[in-house]
Amino acid sequence: SQQYTDSEQGGTSGEHPRERGATVPLLASKFATPTPTGEALDEELATTINYLASHQLKDQVMEETTGHYSTPVNCASLSVPAVNHAIWGHIGAGVRAQEVKLQHFFKILASGITAFARSVNGGLLTETHQDAVGLLCNAYFEINCVKTQCCRHSIRNLLCCARPATSSWLIIYLGQTCRS
Repeated sequence: SQQYTDSEQGGTSGEHPRERGATVPLLASKFATPTPTGEALDEELATTINYLASHQLKDQVMEETTGHYSTPVNCASLSVPAVNHAIWGHIGAGVRAQEVKLQHFFKILASGITAFARSVNGGLLTETHQDAVGLLCNAYFEINCVKTQCCRHSIRNLLCCARPATSSWLIIYLGQTCRS
C-alpha cells in the first residue's frame, strides 16, 4: 500500500510536520512522493520504535548500553575507525568535531549490530535476520564511505596548503588515515 505520511504517531509542538507524520495537503499531494509501507508490526514494538527513533537517548544510557556490546574479536570490520594521531593535530577543528560525531555513530551502530548478532543463532538466520544484518552492515559501510570522503577532502586541502616537507610527511600517513 502507499500513503503520504511518515508515521501514525502524533508529535509535539516545535517539530517539523514531516516528523509528526502530518498528512500532505491536497494541493501539495501532486508533488509528494508516496512512502511505501509494509505489514504492521506488533503495536507495542511499533510504538517503542517510533519513540526511540524520534527521541535521543541520554549519553549515560548510550554509554552503558554500548558497553555491553564490544566489537567481537572476529569482527574487525566493526572496529570504530579513527583518524591517525599524527594527522589529528593538522586537521581543522570543524573536521575534528565531525570525526568525533562520526566515531560516536560508528560505536552505536557497531554495538547495535553486535547486539543483534548475539540475539540470533548464527546458523539459523531467517531471511529477515539476514536482511537485518545486511542492512545494518550496509549502513555502517555507507557512513564509513562518507567519513572517508570527508577525511580525504580535508587531507587534500591540508596537502595543498602545506609546506613540501609537511606534505611528504602527510602522504606517508594518508593511506593509514581513512579506512576504505
